[in-house]
Amino acid sequence: MTESVSVSREMAAPPEEVWALVSDLTRMGEWSPEAKGGRWAGGVDG
Repeated sequence: MTESVSVSREMAAPPEEVWALVSDLTRMGEWSPEAKGGRWAGGVDG
């Protein structure tokens, strides 16, 4: 069984600005308590 979770928020910003922030993995720890760390893997794409 696959569990599905959905959350929505209204932002006072254009979608492009919001996406640029939330998709920046280097800043994920600023707003996600689950993000304990991370690093970019060299030589990997996709």
